[in-house]
Amino acid sequence: MTKALVIIDVQVGILNKPGERRPAVLERFDAARARIAQLVDEARRANAPVIFVQHDGRPGHRLEVGTPGWEICGDLNRADDDAVVRKTACDSFHDTNLQDVLARHEAKHLIVVGLMTQY
Repeated sequence: MTKALVIIDVQVGILNKPGERRPAVLERFDAARARIAQLVDEARRANAPVIFVQHDGRPGHRLEVGTPGWEICGDLNRADDDAVVRKTACDSFHDTNLQDVLARHEAKHLIVVGLMTQY
């Protein structure tokens, strides 16, 4: 059974809300990213695929495509050969190629992490 690490919506601007600074939330975001980075390292050591799901926001959205907020957080150490699945809805499978990516890797056991994973 192939395991895969799926990282959803861990993007620079995911928690940016206009006019809102929430130090406790940002502190937890830092801690979550640190733990996710550890999982990325563990997945690489186990030769498990690492798949990033990146939300493409509309113009003006905090995750607008091409803006700094849209970028995947750099401290997750994304490799060039990691799959990046781009989505426009809250559902990572809706109108994306995530199922195909998982099938290509023969992934049967998923470790799902990130922000907004409740969707």
